Amino acid sequence: MANTIPELQLHPSKMASLQRRHHWIFSGALRPSSIELKAGDWVYVSVQGNIVASGFYNPGSIAVRVVCFEQREPSLALFKDILEKGIALRNELLSHLLAGTNAFRLFHGEGDGLPGLVIDSYNGHLVVQAHHEGIDAQRHLICAALQELLTPPTLFWRQPYLKEQSTGQWMQGECEGTEIVEHGLSMSVDWVHGQKTGLFLDQRDNRHLLSLLSKGKRVLNCFCYEGGFSLAALQGGSDHVVSVDVSERAIEATTANVRKNFPQAEHEGICADVMEYLKHQSSDFDFIVLDPPAFAKGLKSRHKAIQAYRRLNALGMKALKKPGFLMTYSCSAVVDEVMFRQAVFAAALDAQVSAQVLQKLGQPSDHPTNLFHQETSYLKGLLLYITP
Repeated sequence: MANTIPELQLHPSKMASLQRRHHWIFSGALRPSSIELKAGDWVYVSVQGNIVASGFYNPGSIAVRVVCFEQREPSLALFKDILEKGIALRNELLSHLLAGTNAFRLFHGEGDGLPGLVIDSYNGHLVVQAHHEGIDAQRHLICAALQELLTPPTLFWRQPYLKEQSTGQWMQGECEGTEIVEHGLSMSVDWVHGQKTGLFLDQRDNRHLLSLLSKGKRVLNCFCYEGGFSLAALQGGSDHVVSVDVSERAIEATTANVRKNFPQAEHEGICADVMEYLKHQSSDFDFIVLDPPAFAKGLKSRHKAIQAYRRLNALGMKALKKPGFLMTYSCSAVVDEVMFRQAVFAAALDAQVSAQVLQKLGQPSDHPTNLFHQETSYLKGLLLYITP
C-alpha cells in the first residue's frame, strides 16, 4: 500500500519549518508536481528522496497538514496512538483543573497533534468536528479508535468545513443533547442544532472568573449564546443581568438555563444586534462582557476585523458605569494578541477613558497550545478596569 501513496517534494531550503515540528506546509515550500490530488488525500512529503512527513493534502495555501513527522500510513493503530495521548492528558486534568465540570475538550486539533480534529466530551457523549476533507475521509478509522479507547454512548460527527451543512451524522447512538455541570451550574447542550459542538467550552475558566467579581453588580453579557457568562454572574451574586444576542434561539436557550439555575433571578434577555444595542445605553452597567464570534475567518478580512473590535470595545466602554469592569475577547485566529490589544487601546482613546489591564485571558488547559504551532492559541482576552 505504501507505493500507492503520493509523494510530494519539499524544497530542501524549507526544512526548517518541519524541523520546528510545525503542522502546516505551505504550497510555496513544495516543488511543482504533476500528481493529480484531491483535497484530503493522504500524502508523503520527501526531501531529496527521504520521506520526512505524512499528512493530508489541501489544494489551498496550506498544502499539507502534517500528522506525522515520519512515514506512516493512515490506520486504526495510528489514530489510536494519537488520540490516546490526548485522552491521557485529559485524565490528568480531570483530577484537578477540570474537577469542577463533566464537559471538556477531549482533543484540540494541532494542539494535540492531529490537524483539523476537534472532539468535545459532554458527560461522556462525544461530539467530533472535522475541519477539513482529510479528517472527514478518515472518520471511520477515527471513530473506531474512539470506540475502542472510550466506548462513548454517543458519537456525533460534524463537518463545519461544509459551509452549506448545518447538521452532522451519528456514528454511535442517536442522542441529540444532554445536561452538563460547570462549577455547580447546570446547562443544556444541543449538539445537533447548536453552534460548534453545542457549547463554548473554551470560556469555562473565564466564566468562573466573572463569578468571583460580579457580586452586587449590574452585568451586561453581549453575544450571550447559551448564557454561560450570565449564569456565572448570577452565581457570583449579580443584582441584575442583561443578556443580548442577535439570535432568538440564543436568547431562548439563555433564558431556559437561567430559569433552571436561578428561577428568581433578575435577568433580562434581549434579542438585538449588540452594536446597535450598545449605542443606546447610558452607563447603566458595572460589568460588561464582550465575547463576539470571530470577526475574521482569514487574512483578507483581518483589517476589517480589527476595526470592528475597535468599534465594539469603544461602545462597550462608553456604556459602562465608571469605574467599572470590561471583559473583552477575540477568537479570530488571524488577529493575534498584539493586534487585539492595539484595537482595545485605540477603543479606549475613542471612548476617552482610562483603562488598566488587570489580567490577560485565554483558553483553558483542555484547549492546549502546541508550542511549535502557535496558531492553536486563538482565544485572547483582557480583563480591564475602566475609569473616567
